[in-house]
Amino acid sequence: SLNVPTHIVPQMNGPADDELGQPALPLRPYQEEMVLRACKENIIVSAPTGSGKTLIAVCVLDHFYGLNPAKRVMVVVPTRALVQQQANYIREHSRVRGIAVTELCGTVTDIWGRKQWAATSGVLVGTPEIFRVALVDHAYICATGFSLAIFDECHNAVGKSPYVGVLKALHNTHVTMPAPHILGLTASFVNGRLTELSTKRKRLEQCLQATIHSPDMEGYDQVQNFDRVSWEEDDSQYLSGDPARLKVQSLLKMFPGDLLRPERRR
Repeated sequence: SLNVPTHIVPQMNGPADDELGQPALPLRPYQEEMVLRACKENIIVSAPTGSGKTLIAVCVLDHFYGLNPAKRVMVVVPTRALVQQQANYIREHSRVRGIAVTELCGTVTDIWGRKQWAATSGVLVGTPEIFRVALVDHAYICATGFSLAIFDECHNAVGKSPYVGVLKALHNTHVTMPAPHILGLTASFVNGRLTELSTKRKRLEQCLQATIHSPDMEGYDQVQNFDRVSWEEDDSQYLSGDPARLKVQSLLKMFPGDLLRPERRR
């Protein structure tokens, strides 16, 4: 049976109370289902934006870090802006008290050597190119030093993307040394045109060596609520850049005098 933290499945054993950090956020049934699957096998969670995939990832992160705190957890995000955002989310919602979360950026890691990488612990959050350089180009880190690798927006793992380079390095471990567990997150497993969906699905699953799962979200309203925002043609003066202004103006004229804007999520 899985030693899943108590905030994931209350009836299962978890870390001692004095090891827990932040209070748990409640999981919806489909989130709990994905967490349990992800703790058992490599999976790709394919679910809409705003459905709570990051919370799923943090719960899985807590599980694997709890099993082996000596090993690190790799969190791969596509952009520098998301590095800080995801790192802060992990700090806020992980239940592992005092877990170290390191934000990796090129200006810092460009001058790192083996010693600096070896000094890291806990959770490392960075872009795929940073991890690819450390794993492939210099071998400053090795796959067996990680218990879990989380790939946000994993549909980017195509062609010659650094995502692919990182994944190949993680899978290329000696048979006696287990590769890290893999968790992929995506709002859509398709990168590019909506053609050859079956082929693209299989290709992504092969790349991550994981199975795509789309949780049953029936009963959970995924339709955003909208409120009305008035718009007058004179407002175009606030749009900068001639080509952009002309394009936006042409689009705005397709609507009546007010527009629909999604309400901010709480």
